[in-house]
Amino acid sequence: MKLPPPACLRLAVIATHPIQYQVPVWRALAVRDDVALQVFFSSDIGAHVYRDREFGCEIKWDVPVVEGYSHTFLHRDPKGRNVTAWGPGARGLRKKLREFTPDVALFTAYGGRFWIEALVAVRALGVPVMLRHEASDDAVQRSRVKNVLRSLVLRAFYARVAGFAAIGTAARRHLLRFGVPDEAIGRAPYNVDSDFFAAEAARWLPQRPQLRNELRIPENHVALLFAGKLISKKGVDLVLKAVRLLPLEIRERLHWLVLGEGELREGLEREARAVFGDRVHFAGFVNQRELGRWYAAADVMVLPSRARCGETWGLVVNEAFHFGLPAIVSDGVGCQPDLVPDARFGRIFESGNAGDLELAIRQLVGELPGKRPRYAAATQTAIEQFSTAKAAEGILEVARRVVRLKHTHSS
Repeated sequence: MKLPPPACLRLAVIATHPIQYQVPVWRALAVRDDVALQVFFSSDIGAHVYRDREFGCEIKWDVPVVEGYSHTFLHRDPKGRNVTAWGPGARGLRKKLREFTPDVALFTAYGGRFWIEALVAVRALGVPVMLRHEASDDAVQRSRVKNVLRSLVLRAFYARVAGFAAIGTAARRHLLRFGVPDEAIGRAPYNVDSDFFAAEAARWLPQRPQLRNELRIPENHVALLFAGKLISKKGVDLVLKAVRLLPLEIRERLHWLVLGEGELREGLEREARAVFGDRVHFAGFVNQRELGRWYAAADVMVLPSRARCGETWGLVVNEAFHFGLPAIVSDGVGCQPDLVPDARFGRIFESGNAGDLELAIRQLVGELPGKRPRYAAATQTAIEQFSTAKAAEGILEVARRVVRLKHTHSS
């Protein structure tokens, strides 16, 4: 393990496993001269082939997830079993942290055995904790009893966290509701690999006419895009219900591009053929380096996730914005107040309401392709505020504040 130079802020990142949309931030931090970074993973799942339960297939990312930053795996799992709330744990973390001697530890979540053990290890060494996580009060439906218990647990946990890097509006609102002082909350916007997707947009968008021709999408037709797991909480079946409500002359101009796998695929594909005919394309699981092909061919991202089913953000909207696509999202999608605050960026519809989704689709079909350049300009401007660089800088600002606070209290 490389020891940090004395003048650097020593930042330990604590995470369950390598996640493809988080590691660009770790790389961005690792190349800075004013930071010494070490990422501590509970497991190496994600670094090799593993089976995703919800996708229902084996996955191996075609982009590097453990390159460009210093990291330590506490456990290795060649069988690719999933990380759960019960394991693996944080055995060995205290020793590794003592060797690295961090100034501050960044947690990326908080629920489950690993996080409890990690918190114990970090606090035993007197290292202050900061947190950047998918915080929301609206993403999951809970009983009154569970809400009370959650409130008690979170208030106790947050009282032990010295600084927070909020990913967006819902996260900040959640933290304030649980009594976190405003001055303890910074901004580290939720991001995908912005440099990668910008390059992919530059690669694929010039090929848009050819890509649409291969899919038999006329230029005056509109291609809706769904990207994600084909499972109930994503609400993907609602697209078919909404399209059935459209007038025939609009429906005949619509195409549907479906990226993803999951338990609903067989039924969805059968029903989609009945609705769209040969104007539907089920691509299956699409890896990172092929996503751009589909985004470039599409006109509108549709993310119809059901409310209170766990859609804390919806990073496919970030991806779509890099390609200039407006987004139709349900009011259950966590990124909505940040990325789709008004009609300049797409439409918002009531979760589960096929009629409301039909109206949103009808409105955009009526505007496209004529207004595509206007939507592209708006979404490109918006996504610049949710870049890898801004996320890394936001984390650093909170980390420095936490360290200053610690030194003030100890002096």
